[in-house]
Amino acid sequence: MDLLAENMKINAVRLLRTDVLKDLPDVTYTHLPYKLAPAHLKLYEQLVDEQLLVLENSGGKIDATQSSRLYNALQQIVVHYGYFASDESKRSASFDVIDAVVDELEGRKLIVSANYRMSNEGIFKHLAQYNPRVIYGGNTASQNSKAVEDFKADPTVRILVMQPTSGGYGIDGLQTVCNDVLFIESPIVPRDFHQLVARVHRNG
Repeated sequence: MDLLAENMKINAVRLLRTDVLKDLPDVTYTHLPYKLAPAHLKLYEQLVDEQLLVLENSGGKIDATQSSRLYNALQQIVVHYGYFASDESKRSASFDVIDAVVDELEGRKLIVSANYRMSNEGIFKHLAQYNPRVIYGGNTASQNSKAVEDFKADPTVRILVMQPTSGGYGIDGLQTVCNDVLFIESPIVPRDFHQLVARVHRNG
């Protein structure tokens, strides 16, 4: 593969965004730490222990496949307190973070990124007052395309809820109307994170 890559470079040129847009500013990353409610944290830790017991009982050490499954299972508990507590009245502090960021933007558009179908649907429902659109695996390709166009063209559509693997690639024009992305769940693959950030990276 290394030899192939070198030979491909003989008759090819790779231009990066920074090669063309010399004045492109760096992306600003802001961490927003928050705490789960004590009962939510206790439930999280209980479910972590249960998941680890399942892995231990399967024999052998934890491999990459198992660690990925563990990560996927546990990350969903953070947003879906009510679901995992079997009490839909319980709300995760994640939604307080979303509300605080929306308020801070004072009417500017925002992309909220979540990995999982249940998360995308829950966040979409929570933000209904902002006339949101959603791009995720539960939509058809035409529904996702319409969501992009609505977000770009309609000033009343303030929020775009986006699953990184469904909307982080091949979409252009979001940077003309939006500069902010809130990752409420982190993509497992770093490339998916950086590709979604690139959707809104522009001058100004």
